[in-house]
Amino acid sequence: MTDSVRKQEEKRQNYAALMEAIKARLDVVQFILNNGKTMPLNEDAAQELCWLQLRMIGETISAACLLAHDDLQNKRLQGEWNANNIIATLGNLHAEFFPRPVKREHLADGTIHMNSVPDGFLTRDELLKLIGQAGNKLHIGSLKNLFEKKPLPQDIWDEIRTWNNKIVLLLQEHFIKFRDNSVYYIALKEAIENNKVLFVLAAPQAVGL
Repeated sequence: MTDSVRKQEEKRQNYAALMEAIKARLDVVQFILNNGKTMPLNEDAAQELCWLQLRMIGETISAACLLAHDDLQNKRLQGEWNANNIIATLGNLHAEFFPRPVKREHLADGTIHMNSVPDGFLTRDELLKLIGQAGNKLHIGSLKNLFEKKPLPQDIWDEIRTWNNKIVLLLQEHFIKFRDNSVYYIALKEAIENNKVLFVLAAPQAVGL
């Protein structure tokens, strides 16, 4: 195995590991959304646990983008932890660095076509908004804010569910386009892989490029 092939395999495994971590956190959010009102847990605490998972998911997506585009990295970027800086820097280096969602369609002739997802998924700008908003939810704020009127619990659950659905739609099937126009297709739960992450090199035309 050449160094180049070994490096690509390591990147594939590491990216898949990050997606598995996101899946685990999405499962936590979905479980609380399904059972939060019947769990022996304070409702505020249950919602805060969801916000924590969403914040961690957002930061993991940022890290996954950095990992996927390791050819764009420099020493400063390798040590960067701030999602805003990572996303801004990658965007300047490669405009199409962010994951793009697709939906597989099995055609009658046995072939598979990848359809673009038009909307409803987490965008690059929304990723930064999510990280910031979720972070704010994990602080009690000032003494004055503690006694201000708060949103209704159901409105907060609806907000959490919306963010959760956006993340799922972005990542459940997506591809990453590299600066050299090579493309990798990723599925979070692939049946032939025992519902593990699938990460494969794809022909650009297969995802409509």
